[in-house]
Amino acid sequence: MAAFPTRRQRARVCDLMVNLRVKEQDMKDPAFPPDAFDLVAAYLDFVLTDLHAGLIPHGRFVERLFGGTAPESSPLTEPQALAFIERGLEVCRDVTLFPCGADVTLARLLFNVPALRDLFDLIAHLLPDYWLPLLEKHGRRAAEAAGVDLSGPTAPRTRRTRLVAAFRPFADDPITKILLVRFDGPDGASAQNLIAGRAIGDPEAEFVLRIHWRDGRGTLELCRAPQQEVRIRVLYPSGEQQEVALPVAEGWAQSSTAELNPVAPLTPASVPGEAAFEWHDDACALVLRTKSFHTDRSGNSR
Repeated sequence: MAAFPTRRQRARVCDLMVNLRVKEQDMKDPAFPPDAFDLVAAYLDFVLTDLHAGLIPHGRFVERLFGGTAPESSPLTEPQALAFIERGLEVCRDVTLFPCGADVTLARLLFNVPALRDLFDLIAHLLPDYWLPLLEKHGRRAAEAAGVDLSGPTAPRTRRTRLVAAFRPFADDPITKILLVRFDGPDGASAQNLIAGRAIGDPEAEFVLRIHWRDGRGTLELCRAPQQEVRIRVLYPSGEQQEVALPVAEGWAQSSTAELNPVAPLTPASVPGEAAFEWHDDACALVLRTKSFHTDRSGNSR
């Protein structure tokens, strides 16, 4: 199994997809360069084991490449699907199952979003031995981002509380609601790199961005001490926009905050339940959506 891909590596795969789309308009026999196999396989490992940061944004990106509609694709046969479940992406090199070759097979699978959804469902349902280490990696990375130490037999109560706040859109506090900002897909990865580069000086640096809601007002918190001011455009559910500035942390402070003050205070029903970076009007914005907004596996709103 390939190593967990970095944001930069995931962006590189997206670049390869764009180039392939431009080069192969009919997409009958797309193929990546042979030296790109490990990179693309690692990316697909990520897509097949992370729904919100991997599969859904990938599906949206493919649709954007094809003008808003997914390309025509053929379903995997049962032996092919089972081979992927049992042996991972290396099965693309098996010419008995995929006579077209590894590079063409991998490229076809990358653009075949329905097949990827089927494989994701099988992995989530069967929990096959091959995929368990990567699923564990996802859990550990999420725990580390929330500051939770999983090395001991049990986690202290305070750290468990922080973990709940990270994995659930809303904490149990009936007054203050905590919302974790997501960095999904190419747009999210780009915003994450820009913020990390500006605030920390390293585009690959890890950080947490979250929102605290109380009485219809919000506070955006960057959980790393920024070295430079970071400005972020916020788009509210009503369509209202606001540009906020996260200032340089003062003294020994380990985080920076900015107030979110929409003109009309939000009611309990309109308090955002989802926050993610998306491309709007030729710029990346932090888009807030209400709790009622729901995205299914295909990435469609309903």
